[in-house]
Amino acid sequence: MSDKSIHIMTQYRQSFHSSVVMIAAGVLLAGCASASDNPPSASQPSAPNSSTDQEPQLLALSGNALSALPPTESAKITAYLANRAPANAIVANVTLNNDIFDCVLINEQLSIRKLKAQGANFVLHHAPSSILPAPTAPVTSAAGTMPLANEALQATNVHCPDATVPVKRIQPTQIAAWGTLDNYLHRSPPNVGQHDHAADWFSTTNYGAESRINIWNPYIENSGEFSISQIWVQTTYNNLIQSVEAGVQRWYGGNTEFFIYYTPDGYASGAYNDDDGTFIQTDNSVYLGGDFSNYSSFNGTQWDQFIGIMKDGLVENGDSGDWWIRFADKWVGYWPTTLFGWETGTLGANAATRFAFGGEVYDNRATGHTGTNMGSGLAPYLGYQNAAYQKKLRYYPYVGGGGYNWSDVDVLSNTGQAEQPNCYSQAYTTHDLNWSDYIFFGGAGRNASCP
Repeated sequence: MSDKSIHIMTQYRQSFHSSVVMIAAGVLLAGCASASDNPPSASQPSAPNSSTDQEPQLLALSGNALSALPPTESAKITAYLANRAPANAIVANVTLNNDIFDCVLINEQLSIRKLKAQGANFVLHHAPSSILPAPTAPVTSAAGTMPLANEALQATNVHCPDATVPVKRIQPTQIAAWGTLDNYLHRSPPNVGQHDHAADWFSTTNYGAESRINIWNPYIENSGEFSISQIWVQTTYNNLIQSVEAGVQRWYGGNTEFFIYYTPDGYASGAYNDDDGTFIQTDNSVYLGGDFSNYSSFNGTQWDQFIGIMKDGLVENGDSGDWWIRFADKWVGYWPTTLFGWETGTLGANAATRFAFGGEVYDNRATGHTGTNMGSGLAPYLGYQNAAYQKKLRYYPYVGGGGYNWSDVDVLSNTGQAEQPNCYSQAYTTHDLNWSDYIFFGGAGRNASCP
């Protein structure tokens, strides 16, 4: 990278930390988003610039600017942002809808720098050591009753340069809206409201799970709320859930975006995407926290995407044991197995014990129920082109030592989860030749039977 480029990015970082911190609360709280089918736009990689993006779904949580926080917290946030993507490690950026992603040299991403600073004998893995076949073309059959959908992408032929990874640019006010940096990293909602699910759980030893997730842009009623369609892969250690998760999520004010999440300790800590410097990204074309190019519409075109979670075998068998994320045919990156500990029963030392497919809504109302939609906002019995789905539900009974194996979930018994079935529900079905095993799920939230 040229000295000129470094100088430009240094100027950008200086203005980035000193500006936009006095945005008025009234501006931050303005507007209520509704679902939209307008596709986001994406630009080709460009030289670094000083333009910035905003995420209304986070800013709407609070009008607090960075300057309103205690000096120690303000300093902590400023230091985090400076360290997240150092100016001399950024070689380009990509604009995806309203978000800007800095293209950071792969070995200078926060997670790798943290491991090296800890004295770890770090070796970057570019793909799992286990052998996995490339995704196969959809199988069509006269006996298959379910139609095929289109592949939802984040951007077509837009990616960071080789040997770099995209890092989403974050504003100081986005973090300040959560009160503390720690709250922002794992997006801790206030201690009001509730989490509602509509999912199917499968309990068995597994090394991950995968599905094709239907992409919608559901209505989000209140600031601070979200709607998710995702995969959970979990175990319980010392009475605390350890979880790795991936899917799509919409916050108030934004579009549905691809996300990943982990927690080693029952959600007391953990983080989204690459925010806390634990996830090691290896792919230069998948955008953590990035929008999609298309969204499904009622009685119209349906869009879905393959998302998977896989543990790369066991360390005791000579494998890395890391937890990998897959998006379409790309290995996005991994959480090192050490995050979860080496004790027997952890996701670090062992396989997971359960997994699930479905949806989740966070309702932040103290009384009554939110009108935030799950999935498409329609009930599962309405089916294709109306309700949201996940199809080709599969799990990995074993992976590692150079071997690979997946299985449809219809060989397992399942348990439905719906805390508020009059608000959100699910319907699990086996076995269509086009879709394999699948689940429809969702709902509108508040209605006559869900006041």
